[in-house]
Amino acid sequence: MSASCSRKQAYQQGMLVYFNQTLLAKGIITDREYTAMKLKIRARDGAVTTR
Repeated sequence: MSASCSRKQAYQQGMLVYFNQTLLAKGIITDREYTAMKLKIRARDGAVTTR
């Protein structure tokens, strides 16, 4: 997350990452879909996270 990221944005990004990981773990989405969504989540706020 960037230094100028608000707490709300950090929370929202964290929830998106959590749900994306949960969907993958439950087999609801494929690894390809997981990766695509991970990239979209990162690009959403210009964040650079490593998960």
